Amino acid sequence: MARTVTEIQSALQDAYEEIDPSIDTIKGAVFDQFIDPQSQVWSSIEERQDRTDRLASADFTAAATTEELERMAATVGAGPSQGDVAVGYAFLGTRSRPRTGTTTSIPQGTLVGDDSLAYVYQTTEAAEIDGNYPENYYNPSKRTYEVMVPIEAVAVGGSYNLPPYRIRRIVATITGIDFVENRSRLAGGVDPGDAEDTKDRAESKLVGQEFASPNGIAAAIVAAFPAAASVAVITSANYELFRRATTKPGIDYYYSGEDETEDTMTYTAVGGEVSLSFEHNPVLSVTSVLVNGVLATYEVIADSDPGSMGSTEDTSYISFSTPLGAGAVVSVKYKYDALAENIAEVYAGSDQGIFETDIRVRRSFRRSPQITMSANADSGFNQFSLRTSIIEEISTFFETGTFGAIYYPKDFRDHIGSEVIGISGKPSVSLFQLYESALLDIEPIELAANETAEIDSTLISVDVQ
Repeated sequence: MARTVTEIQSALQDAYEEIDPSIDTIKGAVFDQFIDPQSQVWSSIEERQDRTDRLASADFTAAATTEELERMAATVGAGPSQGDVAVGYAFLGTRSRPRTGTTTSIPQGTLVGDDSLAYVYQTTEAAEIDGNYPENYYNPSKRTYEVMVPIEAVAVGGSYNLPPYRIRRIVATITGIDFVENRSRLAGGVDPGDAEDTKDRAESKLVGQEFASPNGIAAAIVAAFPAAASVAVITSANYELFRRATTKPGIDYYYSGEDETEDTMTYTAVGGEVSLSFEHNPVLSVTSVLVNGVLATYEVIADSDPGSMGSTEDTSYISFSTPLGAGAVVSVKYKYDALAENIAEVYAGSDQGIFETDIRVRRSFRRSPQITMSANADSGFNQFSLRTSIIEEISTFFETGTFGAIYYPKDFRDHIGSEVIGISGKPSVSLFQLYESALLDIEPIELAANETAEIDSTLISVDVQ
């Protein structure tokens, strides 16, 4: 830490008085010609050295100038965000039956927007409505002939993330097209980053990048595997969430996201087997099980051990209704999450020797909210379409991939009421809970540090009148 001028003056006065106690170090020639000017120079040198030390440390982002920060951020691949455009889909069409023999073309780059054209988007693909086959374009719920076209904002920014039914205007008239609307939320728009954003991005790159640390590996996993949206670190010191026995320090790396991969395994029976383990774990689903080319009767017994389920050590298996005969050829087609194996191969292999620690890679524990709600539709809005919009917005509210999130009933009700166009009054919520552990019908949904939300449609009930 750099000393102030006063602190250096005091140190010099002590040093001179120790050499010659008779010298006046408070005022006079010694102070004016030596102590005062030297203290000024030394203080300046120490300040510059202190800043140099900070620039070479994890404190870089706090010490650097804007220019230095931008250069460093660019070097580590965390330069200022350029922002991103919002994307989604729009329906363009006509309320009149297209004439036979005519084709209405919608060119790529067609501009559409909200009523005021404050937010303008362009189609990213060409489309057409062929009047010879009008039934292919007919939407009976709206009594329109239409096509769905992908669109993107003409400028970057989060303000372009509009709710459903805000896009209603075509900038340039297209003969044969008399309406446009977005029936789902436009998303993905991000504002360009400023200096503060650059600092945050640079810090996120630097903090935790020390490989010999649990958080360093977590950051490296996210950087190395795009399918891993985020990683939560649970150590054996966390007695509440670390669920397995180990004779040495342990770390569980939970990840959100997945890499669904299909595999077929073949097994020749010795005879008498009633079960068969999978070659790759964790298993997501089983497509078919054949014994000697014939569909077999079987049951998948899922691993329920909280210490291994959803990991590379998952022990789920296939249970047969009758024992296998000697020489029977079993063919199993199934899907597994290859992301767990790929991460484990790099960061949890037995030859790594990282920290002398027992490391396990596993999927996040997925928790599904149970929700029952009702709403009234404004006149002119189709009840089925409005229900679909509400369900889509429920998925948006629960940010899948976020570990340890807390979702509040009031925030949920306000979100649905403000983001879904076509609801008359306020929606009513009669059930909002984690169905496995709820104490009340309406309560905050709180996830643990190794849990993420996953929408299960069978637990969502939306009634629209």
